[in-house]
Amino acid sequence: MKITEQTNITNNKDSDLFLRCLWSQFRASFSNYGWCYSGLKYQTNYMLGWLDLGLISPIEISFDYKRKGIINNIYISIDEVDATDENIKKIKKCISNSRKTKKIMTKLAAKGPIFSHYILPSYSGENFSIKPNESYNEFTFSVTSFDTIDWQQEADMRSYEIINLVSMALATPLFRKEELNVEGKYHLDKEDLDFCLENLEVIDNFLSKYSYHDKFYENIIEASSLFKDSLKIVLTNKDSELLYFHRLDGNRVNIGLEISIATIISCLEIISDIESEPIKNCKNCGQPQYKISKRVKDFSLKHGSELIMSTIREGYKLRSKVLHAGLFLGRNGFLKSPFNPRFDYPSKGGLVKSMNSIPEVLLINTRIIFMNYLKELNARNDL
Repeated sequence: MKITEQTNITNNKDSDLFLRCLWSQFRASFSNYGWCYSGLKYQTNYMLGWLDLGLISPIEISFDYKRKGIINNIYISIDEVDATDENIKKIKKCISNSRKTKKIMTKLAAKGPIFSHYILPSYSGENFSIKPNESYNEFTFSVTSFDTIDWQQEADMRSYEIINLVSMALATPLFRKEELNVEGKYHLDKEDLDFCLENLEVIDNFLSKYSYHDKFYENIIEASSLFKDSLKIVLTNKDSELLYFHRLDGNRVNIGLEISIATIISCLEIISDIESEPIKNCKNCGQPQYKISKRVKDFSLKHGSELIMSTIREGYKLRSKVLHAGLFLGRNGFLKSPFNPRFDYPSKGGLVKSMNSIPEVLLINTRIIFMNYLKELNARNDL
């Protein structure tokens, strides 16, 4: 027997909330809850899989949509043996209740330790707070959910996103587990501390105004994740095996500079793509004209400055040489002070650069661009 119910949902956000609420209703109404997930798609239909509710046989759940991501009808196939009036009534009631998500949702706090290279500032905002302790930092953030299991899943997903954003705001990678290999911690100077607190407020305002259901939110999270990865490379102990590969002769080569620069530029490519113009095709050959480097340069100029844009442009050139020409930057990364101007023969007349400083400069400038863009988003009313 198949139960068909129309959802009357009009957007992606309500589709996600409907499913989360439906699962919580099933958990509350039946004696068991266990998934055999499928996730198969056929045209406009999604086959989610089979859900064991403690009946004789699992029920099969699928849905279709008129527009991608917006559920139109939900279908539940139930074995004839289980299709009693009581079971069908309970299933339909669960679906009916799931249309009232806003009345059922509750907002709770999630709390846990986070660890950092730096002694973090104390902060308390609408969406998260940081309370420094001697050995770790207490991190608290709000989670909207339907029941305990939904809360656990939502807290795990949202903590990853918020920690990435906060890592960018503070310019230091944050970890949910104590996995740092550093002796002691660094202190932020007064000027940077004030800037960090200002950035935390920007992140807090962003989280108040937007959610993961918004069209560009995922791009922001992906970009902040790449930014954090680059931070980890720059700040991680230089003896870490993560920053080396072993040559056949047994020597180790530091690859942290190359990875860090490539990651930062990828971060800018993602965030600059959020509101980029539609890609045009070449009039002669019909191939797409992406113009990614120009997009990144224009974005850096708009949300940074002429100087920042020129730095990003140089970083972009280095990234291209690293990825496409095998440029190895590490040989200049070991130069010690004092630094004396020299010609760099491989660059055919260019001057030697102290490569150790390049990732730090790119991180600083990317952080400025990122935060300025979030400030602009927070001030808008059209997204």
